[in-house]
Amino acid sequence: MKKRVIIYIRVSTSRQAEEGFSIPQQRERLEKYCAAMDWEVVGTYIDDGYTGGDMERPGLQSLINAVKAGSGDIVLVDKLDRLSRSQYDTLYLIQKVFEPAGVTFVSRSENLDTSTPMGKCSLGLMSVFAELERSRIRERMKDGKEGRAKAGKWHGGGTVPIGYCYVNGELEIDEYEAAQVREVYRLFCTRTPIATIVKTMNSSGYRTKYGPWSEKTVRSMVTRQTYVGNVTNNGTVYAGVHPRIIDDVTFARAQNIAAERESANRARQQRMYTSPLGGILYCAKCGAKYHHRWRYNKKGKYGTYICYSRSMADRNMVRMIGCRNTTYRSEDLEAVVYAEIEKLRQPEYIAAINNSVEDDSRREILLHKISAADKRINRLMDLYSLGEVDPGMIRSKIIDIDKEKSQAQLELENLPLRQRRLNQETIMTFIDTLDTCRANGDTCGINIALSEIVERIVINESTVQIEWKFD
Repeated sequence: MKKRVIIYIRVSTSRQAEEGFSIPQQRERLEKYCAAMDWEVVGTYIDDGYTGGDMERPGLQSLINAVKAGSGDIVLVDKLDRLSRSQYDTLYLIQKVFEPAGVTFVSRSENLDTSTPMGKCSLGLMSVFAELERSRIRERMKDGKEGRAKAGKWHGGGTVPIGYCYVNGELEIDEYEAAQVREVYRLFCTRTPIATIVKTMNSSGYRTKYGPWSEKTVRSMVTRQTYVGNVTNNGTVYAGVHPRIIDDVTFARAQNIAAERESANRARQQRMYTSPLGGILYCAKCGAKYHHRWRYNKKGKYGTYICYSRSMADRNMVRMIGCRNTTYRSEDLEAVVYAEIEKLRQPEYIAAINNSVEDDSRREILLHKISAADKRINRLMDLYSLGEVDPGMIRSKIIDIDKEKSQAQLELENLPLRQRRLNQETIMTFIDTLDTCRANGDTCGINIALSEIVERIVINESTVQIEWKFD
């Protein structure tokens, strides 16, 4: 009865094919070998373009399944390193997969047959050399990548960046994709949420060489040095020789926004807000944050927003003991904020914000008042050191001046920030995202969306003032 043979063929690069390891060449040699040995080929499994450094190969996995199913008596390869370049993986396959199934492993070029004692002995030595060759290949690849990076050239392996094509060892701009890259950066730099960027690009019919846009693609793109003409290797940035797609100013702004979002995400993970306005509400009277808490009455549970200095719920957050700023029902304050945001749909409202200019006169008055108080205190301290004035009177005057100074400092801290210009397109994408989150009851999503465009919301009794992040 003829022995049943399962053939395995692997090629990782086109260069190997040129050196005589192409799939047709391996198949021809192995089939002739089977004919000479009077063996019957019952299956052939092929991995085209897969490295021998691991076992994550579809053809190899199918081979393993066939062996376990008892489909053959012999596994045949053209050369030992076609099975694997890892000594551990080679021995594992033979000792833990092939032998328990009663299958012999044969390598044609080395004349290796694990059914014989000499074959088993030779296997160990050959696996060591295969592992050594793999290490040498890895080292050469590492040196080659570093050399190309220092010369300003892209490493040339893996996935070609969107916006470029790889021609004769160099990156060249793909104008269709480059236009998409610029659009993504433009949207990102106007603080458009990443999910909205993806939706915008895909709904506009844009596609890259890898298919539709995804959030992962956008996140990777907006921080990639390639787009400003640089190349990287092991964390080191080198000036590249390829053309840039994004200018330095745009790229720097994108990095600032990316870093800001990453910091905000870490803060949210450490202290996840369970309310829509968590983390962005501030007290105008003492400067402390507002927080959300649940209260109970005969009708059940209801939420409130209250100043930390009033609730004393977290002493680390208290700024002034005894603050009596207004406490709001959650739904009431949220309704006020949503109504204010709804006004963003009105062009005249946006124009009013964009045309408003902060009056710096009050700020200058307060700064002068603080400086004058410091000078008066210093003069009193000089008199005290000379012993020319009653110490009790000096202490009393210093206390009064210090109170005036503290009040001026508090007012200065709570002056509204200069409003930045609002961008209509960014506003509409934000409103769409916020509406979706509200419709889905996604409290965390609402909080994240609001944090993208709201610097803070300042509460001063019945007055609610929103300070925007827009440019």
